[in-house]
Amino acid sequence: MVITPMFADQPGNARCLESAGLSLSVPDADVASLKSAVIGALADDGMRERAQVAAKEIAKMATVGEAVDLMLSA
Repeated sequence: MVITPMFADQPGNARCLESAGLSLSVPDADVASLKSAVIGALADDGMRERAQVAAKEIAKMATVGEAVDLMLSA
């Protein structure tokens, strides 16, 4: 993932994803820096593997509907 954080919580979220090895953050992006980041992200096998692991972990999480049902049943 390539992120171009602009405001609010986006810079912090971008830092978290980048520190987890799941993204590249490109603040104040121009065409050349975005192109370089996208090419780099697509070529990064480690990032791809980490993204696959994260996707599997996310898929195991409860859905919003399941979470609401759990809260309402308590």
